[in-house]
Amino acid sequence: MNSLDIDTKNLHHAYLISGKGELVVPIIENFLAEALKYPLQGNPDYVKEAFDLFGVDDGHRINNMQNRRAIISGKKIFVLTCSTFSSEAQSSLLKMFEEPTADTHFFIIVPTLDIVLPTVRSRMMVITSEENTRRKPDFAFAKTFFESNISERLKMMETVTEEKDKTKAGYFLDDIEQYAHEQLKKGGDLKFVHLLSDVVMFRGYLRDRAPSVKMMIEHIVHTTQVR
Repeated sequence: MNSLDIDTKNLHHAYLISGKGELVVPIIENFLAEALKYPLQGNPDYVKEAFDLFGVDDGHRINNMQNRRAIISGKKIFVLTCSTFSSEAQSSLLKMFEEPTADTHFFIIVPTLDIVLPTVRSRMMVITSEENTRRKPDFAFAKTFFESNISERLKMMETVTEEKDKTKAGYFLDDIEQYAHEQLKKGGDLKFVHLLSDVVMFRGYLRDRAPSVKMMIEHIVHTTQVR
C-alpha cells in the first residue's frame, strides 16, 4: 500500500486498515497532509494514538473526544493503531460507527482483520494493505514447529509466552493456520481440522481484556504434533 485510494470529496466516517502501524501511519499522514491539506502539527482536532490493547476505557475516552466540536480544522480525525482490540471495547463503539458524528473520521490500523468483530467491520470501509505492509505467514516456522517435540516447541515459543505478547501470538496463529490449510489440501487428517477450530477460538480469546497467551500456546504445543 503505497497510497490510499480514497475519494477525498466523499470521505468515509471510518476506515479499517490491515497492516503494520509503523508503515501505514506515515502513508495516512501523507494522505491527510497532501490530499486533504489537513494540518497535523499542533492541531487539537487530530488524534494519533497506538494501543497494545484497545480496551473499554479507551473506547469511552475516544467516544467522548469524537463527540466534541472541531476547534480549528473543520474535521476531527483519529488515527488509531491497535495491536489487539477487546471485544467489549468494539461492542461499546458500535453505536459510534452506526451513527457517526458529522465531520469526524477514523483510520483504525490492525495487524489482521481477524481481530475485528464482523459487526464492527461491516460499519467501516476496509482497506487491505499490499504485500509490503502485510506480514506473510511463516510457513517454514510452522513446519518446524509441528515437526519438533514438545520441549523444542516450548523453547520456540518461550519469548511469546514469557512476554505475553498478544501480537506475536496472533502471528503464530496465522502461521499455524496456513500450515493446517496446506496439510488439509494434501489430505491431512482430522487433527488439522481441530487445529483450525482452535485457531478461531483463540483469536477470539486474544480480543479479550487479559487473554492467557501462555495457556493458548501450551494447548497448541501439547495437542497437535505431526510425528
